[in-house]
Amino acid sequence: MSGTGSKICGLILIIISIFLLLGGLYLPAAVIPVWILRGLDIAGLILLAVGIVMYKVLKR
Repeated sequence: MSGTGSKICGLILIIISIFLLLGGLYLPAAVIPVWILRGLDIAGLILLAVGIVMYKVLKR
């Protein structure tokens, strides 16, 4: 993947991770089960880390 493609993909992953983290942190447990909220938090953190790596590290 080119440097520009890597940056765009990284930014998309960072944006998705922000929405996952917001959903996991601010949705009440009465609406969604707690294990789904923890899954959203974990998925958001993983996507954030991968997005940062793709945006910053993978430059060709």
